[in-house]
Amino acid sequence: MIHIVRHGRTEHNASGLLLGRLDPPLDELGRRQAAAMAASFRKIDRLICSPLARTRETAAAFGIEPVIDERWIELDYGEYDGRPLGEIGSETWQRWRTDLDFAPPGGESLRQLGLRVRSALEDLVADGSA
Repeated sequence: MIHIVRHGRTEHNASGLLLGRLDPPLDELGRRQAAAMAASFRKIDRLICSPLARTRETAAAFGIEPVIDERWIELDYGEYDGRPLGEIGSETWQRWRTDLDFAPPGGESLRQLGLRVRSALEDLVADGSA
């Protein structure tokens, strides 16, 4: 069985900033969230996370060494990374939400994100240990 867990909260998340490849640590609430999530699982055979600090901190709460896989990294928001959502124009936001091929300047599209995550999932299923 595969469980997908999002990392705990960061100050960037709490402030409503778009957070992709920037690498802030978890905040205090995020560390508590990670601990609570880890406590809700009985046994984990393998844990895979992106190389970002917030995902590695979340993984550490589970008490097993994670496998780092770049394909699980967050969406690349490009020039929008770290900016408040309110700074993104409504037309741009609407296009982003409805056009899988829209990519922010210097970033990646939702289609690109989907393809790399799908590849990671297919590899987990193919190796038979998921």
